[in-house]
Amino acid sequence: MKYWRLYNSAEKEVGFVPQIVEPVFEGYYTDDNQLLNKFSKQIENNTIIPKGHLHKRAKLTDLMSVGFGSGDFFLSDKLRIIIELFPFMGVQFVSTQIITNIGEFVKSNIMHSFSTDRSFIDMANTEFEISTVGGELLNDRLKFSSMKDFMEIREAHIAESKKYKDIKFHKWITISKLSFKEDVDFGLCSIFDIKFGGLGFFVSQQLKDEILINKCTGVIFREINESYP
Repeated sequence: MKYWRLYNSAEKEVGFVPQIVEPVFEGYYTDDNQLLNKFSKQIENNTIIPKGHLHKRAKLTDLMSVGFGSGDFFLSDKLRIIIELFPFMGVQFVSTQIITNIGEFVKSNIMHSFSTDRSFIDMANTEFEISTVGGELLNDRLKFSSMKDFMEIREAHIAESKKYKDIKFHKWITISKLSFKEDVDFGLCSIFDIKFGGLGFFVSQQLKDEILINKCTGVIFREINESYP
């Protein structure tokens, strides 16, 4: 099965990037139960779901870029229904609304990533790199024999970085070349610690075909290790 990385479009069809520019929510931004603060955590019954303001030059599309939060997308009912026809892992969907510049409320959804099932990553053909928070490459083309080894090194770098107040000394390890095992079977998954954005959504060939057949807008597909734009 071939897989693709899913990006939100930055082409003329969207009008402006990011399309959703400002959250509207109850309570305070710093509240723990705000979805905005639930990076890599599941949505719960008490999670506060934000609405989003549409930029005055942006257009409504089936997949929409967001200028806040932790890499989540806004998406239409049409696209959500298509995705939910296929197995998905580490991703939740929740209903919300988009507020246009004329005050209209448009039904929408948020696609939220909360975990990575690393068991389907082909470690023999996956490569990693270490860089500073500022993007300076320190070590590339690292290989690990198991995901356990990667996680141990990752946690060690996080612990080491916490010793320094100056973030220029902070290090981060990311997947620079991703490879999936041949026998995996999913429609959509999310992966953290990935190059080009930190969080990536990946779809199967079957799901990609279904999205294209239904002419969903705002959607870009690239090879799994290809950046966009």
